[in-house]
Amino acid sequence: MLDPQYTTSTPSTTRCTGAPSSGSKDIQNYPDSIRGELKEELKEEMKVDLKEEMKNELKEEMREDLKEETREELKEEMRAIIQDMLIMVSRVMLPANQKQNKVMQVAVHLEHQPLHFVEF
Repeated sequence: MLDPQYTTSTPSTTRCTGAPSSGSKDIQNYPDSIRGELKEELKEEMKVDLKEEMKNELKEEMREDLKEETREELKEEMRAIIQDMLIMVSRVMLPANQKQNKVMQVAVHLEHQPLHFVEF
């Protein structure tokens, strides 16, 4: 005859976790299924975190690139403005026979001078 412990209509569970008790065949699969679910959740969270981190790094790289491009454009604009100003000053201050020679010297000299910016 069958033992009454194994003939109940509802499977017994443990008190703490609600997991099937040792009387059930599901006991072996239960921890594995929980572990599998947790692993999947962790994988998804890690994917989301990695995507967010990569997005932030890309934004930072783009900001740095934009800063560098802007800095280079400003240097070129400043160089052109300074060159124009020096040419105007040299035209006003030099006698007519020396103007053309000095203007060319100033322009050539300025092309080879690096501009330095100080950040505040």
